[in-house]
Formats: sequence, C-alpha cells, structure tokens
Amino acid sequence: MFYDYHRCIGLFSADYEPCEYFKKVYSVLCPNAWVQKWEEQIRDHTFPRDLPGDFKE
Repeated sequence: MFYDYHRCIGLFSADYEPCEYFKKVYSVLCPNAWVQKWEEQIRDHTFPRDLPGDFKE
C-alpha cells in the first residue's frame, strides 16, 4: 500500500483524494520504522522500485 500510495500521487497528485485510501491502509498496517525507512529511501533515491513522475515528498 505504501508503494501504491506513492505511485498514485505520482500519477495524479498529492491532492487526489482517492490516493488517501492507500495512505490510511499502510499507516495502520505497517510499523512506523518501515515507513520511515521507505521515506528515507525515496529521499535518497534508493527506493527499490521506480515511482512514476517527478515524485517529491
């Protein structure tokens, strides 16, 4: 769901409300340490999957 959220906002925008569903799900299911690690990887351009668009957190 983390990847799906970031893919969604990359394809549409951070303001696209349906993307929030993915964020709510990963926020409940994933430990905070995982989310922090993935966000750092995105910032450092080391996230193991490509994200569409010019994604910037």
